[in-house]
Amino acid sequence: MKTLLTSPEVAKFLRINRVSLKPLREEQDMPFFKVGRKYLYDVDEILVWARDRGGCKPDQSFAANAEAETPS
Repeated sequence: MKTLLTSPEVAKFLRINRVSLKPLREEQDMPFFKVGRKYLYDVDEILVWARDRGGCKPDQSFAANAEAETPS
């Protein structure tokens, strides 16, 4: 099952300001999808994207906690 993060969660995960997400989505090909007015991010896709970029150090403990909290 996929673990999805909201914009505030992915900002915390990537240790960036939430306002910084828009340019990352638009200019840096950050993977996301939109449901209604909400942006959602697959944690596995964000990890691959962050590793490929090289400069981003996601908070691995945050990802583990998000996966643990996801209902089955």
